[in-house]
Amino acid sequence: MKENAVGRSESVPRGVPGKTFGQATFRIVVADISMSLDNVLAIAGAAREHPFVLAFGLLLSIALMGLAANLIARLLQKHRWIAYVGLAIILYVACEMIYRGALELIGASGFHL
Repeated sequence: MKENAVGRSESVPRGVPGKTFGQATFRIVVADISMSLDNVLAIAGAAREHPFVLAFGLLLSIALMGLAANLIARLLQKHRWIAYVGLAIILYVACEMIYRGALELIGASGFHL
């Protein structure tokens, strides 16, 4: 039992281990890498074969995440629909990449429908 400032005893929950600094850091690093990879894939899919658009998109993404991360987080908390619009855009780009990739593979293999 632990006494609080008033002198009353408090029970400390047992069996629930606390997270260490290393575990928290690892989770943050993994989340950051996965979100960065997601941004790169989305920008690469949207840019297609235009290297200037790809470079501009990556620079804009880095700038937005570095400079406006707090603003974006507050907007996403206040207006959840923004996250769904972003998800819809990412899904559209992913499906288009899969479709175009399949067409390229079919064309390269010589298979005709």
